[in-house]
Amino acid sequence: MLYVRPGEDVPDVTLALAPTNPDETWRTVDRLARKLATEKQTALTTSTESGIAVSTLVVEDVTVRYARLDADTVVVTSGEDAIALLAGDGPKLADSDDFRRAAEDVGLEDRTKGFVYVDVDGLLPLIESLSGETIPADVRDGIGAIDSLVFQTSGDSATTRVRGFVRTR
Repeated sequence: MLYVRPGEDVPDVTLALAPTNPDETWRTVDRLARKLATEKQTALTTSTESGIAVSTLVVEDVTVRYARLDADTVVVTSGEDAIALLAGDGPKLADSDDFRRAAEDVGLEDRTKGFVYVDVDGLLPLIESLSGETIPADVRDGIGAIDSLVFQTSGDSATTRVRGFVRTR
């Protein structure tokens, strides 16, 4: 699952993975973070939050945090509280009315190969911060007409189908 949540300046982007081989996925995420830390000559730190080891990498203005929530789930996020929210007992993405509407519109099933959900309200600041450019007014108006996006993958080992839905205002 990839989730973009609007923020004050730049929205949080969270990637929650429940892969078939979580140990290998965890090693890959950790290896990539360590390689980036070395290349950018920055520190990779680890702290514990609610009993979960959380690694943090800060590169320029971007902070990326990653953790194993449990034996099956790897999370990578730019959000300060995303890991605690996912690990906690509070409301989840599936509890959001906006997400439920978008998931219903696309026919998101209980179990998928994966899906991407974007709450578009915070997308423009993210694009501008990543690109370092101001989005032209006509593009801003077009993107502003979109409320949310959800794309789902399904299929077997030989075939992957992608279907999606774009909700406009």
